Amino acid sequence: MKTENDTPKSNAAAVMAIAEQTADPLMNECQRLERQVRELVDSLTECAGYIASVNTERTSEDAESGETWALQTLEWAQGAYEIAVRANAVLEAYDAGTLGND
Repeated sequence: MKTENDTPKSNAAAVMAIAEQTADPLMNECQRLERQVRELVDSLTECAGYIASVNTERTSEDAESGETWALQTLEWAQGAYEIAVRANAVLEAYDAGTLGND
């Protein structure tokens, strides 16, 4: 026969069982989201660092418009393109829901 003192123990056990069942999937989801954020931050950091490396000391003046243009090497432009391709792949994986699922 159940007594009043048994009920809290039974409820506590049920609550603990439910908590254990949901903890693993939630922890896995948190870890997946952490991986996503890490990949996005790494990609953004690479892009920002490369953009910040623009050498604006080498310039060209347009005589007609008076505008000043920064000169960059072809290698810098190719490097920027390669980084943009990698960043785009990260964003596509994020959009597809596959980023951080490794």
